[in-house]
Amino acid sequence: SLAAAPACQCWCGEDCVYTSLERSPAVETFYFNAGLLLFRPCTRQFKGMLEALRLAEAEGRRYPFAEQDFLNEHFRGNVAALPPQYNALKYAFRNPKHQAHLELKSCRALHFVMAKPWERVAKHEEEEFADLFALWHAARMESISGAFLRPAWPSRVVHTGLPGLWYIPEFVGGEQAAELVEHLYGDELRGRWQRMRLRSVLCLGGA
Repeated sequence: SLAAAPACQCWCGEDCVYTSLERSPAVETFYFNAGLLLFRPCTRQFKGMLEALRLAEAEGRRYPFAEQDFLNEHFRGNVAALPPQYNALKYAFRNPKHQAHLELKSCRALHFVMAKPWERVAKHEEEEFADLFALWHAARMESISGAFLRPAWPSRVVHTGLPGLWYIPEFVGGEQAAELVEHLYGDELRGRWQRMRLRSVLCLGGA
C-alpha cells in the first residue's frame, strides 16, 4: 500500500477535494499527487511495477503526468489519503478554493510545483510566490551555516545496495561538492572539479 496527499484537480472541474478530504471520492477513484509518498520499499512490489511498465509500453499506453499517472494506476485501491499539509502545493496558497483551508504554519512539506526557488524563472515569472520562495532561501542559508556545512559523505549513502546514491537534505556549496567528488573518484578529479567555473551538484528529490 501507499500513502499520499490528493492532487489538486481544479483545472479539470469544480469538484476538487485537495483540501476537503471528507468529500474524498471512493478509494478506487482517488487520484494523488506524487510529490510526497509514504511507503515501505518492497522488492516484490518493485518487480511488479517494472513488469507493469513493460506491459504498458507494449500496449502503447501513455501517461501525461509521467510517474504520477503510472503510480495512481498501479496502486489504485491501495492508497491511504494524507492531509494536504504533507504536500502543500504552492498554487493552493493563491487559490481561493483552498487557501482558507491551508495554513502555512501547519504545513510539513511545501511543494514548489513547476518553477523552483533556485531557478531564475522563479524570480522573473512567478513574483506572486516571492514570499514562499523566500522561505526556501532562508531554510537553505540556515542549513549550510550550521551542522550541515561539512557533511560526512560515507554516512550519507542511501542504502548499501545503492552505492552510487547519496541522501542530501540540503544544497551543498562548492567545497562540499568537491569533497563528494573526491570521495567518489579520488583526489585527481577533485582538483579538476575545483578548477571548473560553473560547477554544481544538483540535488534531485533529496538524492
